[in-house]
Amino acid sequence: MHLGIGNFIQTYSLSQKTLLADDTVDFGFSDDITINEPEGLCETNPGEFIAIVNVKKADGGRYVQFYRTRVPYLFTVSTSAAEHGSVSEGGEFSRGEEKTVSYTADEGFRLAKLSVDGLYLPVTEYPDSYTFSDVQADHTLAVTFEPIPTATPTPTATATPTETPAITQTPEPAISKVPASSTVSFSSVASHFAAFWKSTVHAASWFRHLASAGASLFARIRKADPVFLAMPFVLLVLILLFVLRLRYVRRIRRERSRKALEHRRRTYEELVREFTEDPKDEEVSIDELLLTIDELQKEEQKNT
Repeated sequence: MHLGIGNFIQTYSLSQKTLLADDTVDFGFSDDITINEPEGLCETNPGEFIAIVNVKKADGGRYVQFYRTRVPYLFTVSTSAAEHGSVSEGGEFSRGEEKTVSYTADEGFRLAKLSVDGLYLPVTEYPDSYTFSDVQADHTLAVTFEPIPTATPTPTATATPTETPAITQTPEPAISKVPASSTVSFSSVASHFAAFWKSTVHAASWFRHLASAGASLFARIRKADPVFLAMPFVLLVLILLFVLRLRYVRRIRRERSRKALEHRRRTYEELVREFTEDPKDEEVSIDELLLTIDELQKEEQKNT
């Protein structure tokens, strides 16, 4: 975006195999943002999009900021009427607009049925008009008129209840084409979303990959045969045996070291005893004793 080129969103339709819109984009970046790089676009609600943008500010900080916009889709309101009456025309309307459709029966006729998006509504609640408020999709409206019954002197017969028409589902409406001159403006939603350091975003991405890999491994283990499922337990037993062997070897080594130290202690005691029992050649005996002790200490350090 900071290069000043490619500031638009092209919207294609896979079903219609055509370009629906070529809208310019305006994020309205603040003056302290020196570099910006949009990374992704997510539709959170019909027509509402969140853009994830990496930005670098003048103070050198790098952040991830979120911007929200609503794409101005055009929706069609279609109307149809049977004989003996009229209905106002529909047309194309932008998202969120309001459209009131009025209908009038000819003289001697009255409204018999009112169908909105395939659902029949009570005609007593909407005798002459129906309003589509906050248009968010394509809509259809159909009306049927019937003659007004005239009074006769014959006894009043019990009216046969009419069967309630079945509810029909309206197929998914097609996306209407937006004029190429429209502009999609993104507004910052920093008050609704926290700004994260880029490194934190990367850490979250790695965590998602790790979770996905764990879920995939768990799914494969569930589909595996019993022999494959037994392999982790066998591996666990081998690890436990290895740990026990290490503990046993360490205990043997400690026992050997203890015996060696005990042997050296007895050797020290014997040297001292010999020195105290034979006071002759005292200087030579002391030198020999010190030399022997020094050699034993070096040997002990080497073994340790």
